[in-house]
Amino acid sequence: MTDWMALLFPAWGQRKWFYDILLKQNPRPLLALAPGIAYYRVRQLDGSVSRWCASVLVVRPEQITLHPLTREMQEQEQVPLPALRWFGRPHKYHDGKNDIWLHVEQDERWQVYEIRTPRHYMHKFVRALKQIAHEDMVTAYRRMRPYVHLGPLAAHPAVQDIYGAWQLSDALQLYIMPLYLVILQDMRVLRVVPLHEISDITPLRRLDAPQADGLVRFRAAQETMSFVLEHYQRFAENLAQAARCALEVPPQRKQKSAEDDEEWD
Repeated sequence: MTDWMALLFPAWGQRKWFYDILLKQNPRPLLALAPGIAYYRVRQLDGSVSRWCASVLVVRPEQITLHPLTREMQEQEQVPLPALRWFGRPHKYHDGKNDIWLHVEQDERWQVYEIRTPRHYMHKFVRALKQIAHEDMVTAYRRMRPYVHLGPLAAHPAVQDIYGAWQLSDALQLYIMPLYLVILQDMRVLRVVPLHEISDITPLRRLDAPQADGLVRFRAAQETMSFVLEHYQRFAENLAQAARCALEVPPQRKQKSAEDDEEWD
């Protein structure tokens, strides 16, 4: 089909574009979804979010690629596999369109790709993800929902001096997600702490400043970390819940075929 026909007949143009993309894939991808089936948007931790966009979605062993349906049809967004930090569906499978979130750390930015497809194709996408994702992410996906997400919240790192007073450093941001506590500075990733390393979480009122914001102290591996923040009790509760979930053993697979057990697959 010639390019002028694609312009006159948009549906045919989209189909040609889709097959042109597939022809460039060598070897054949694990999954390719046509525009009209897959939609996505990108959410930043500062609260900004792009609009939903129809796209071609391609899953390969080394990366996930999104080709948004734009006028030029030349753009693409790539999620290299090493940049993928977590994937999970906020809700169980249901009829109609289903969402999945991909947490991506790339160029010191933490972004959430929200992908939406009909149930049948979401099932295929999750299966493809499980073929390429690290085992820790697959285990995290199978843990019980709801997944914990909180923040980013403004917080000051704190160190106690010999007199018992807390000395505060410049404000950072703390973000809790199902596998990590993400520490950011001006919304750029400063440090990523695995939740399974976090223990001994304690919310405290400051004796040196009883009317000031409270403090949360916890252990991260062999290190003690302390932060002063406004909603310190809420943060401590969510961090404790997320840390517990990170240690949970997922439910055992049901005694039925893979086709019947969507939540497993």
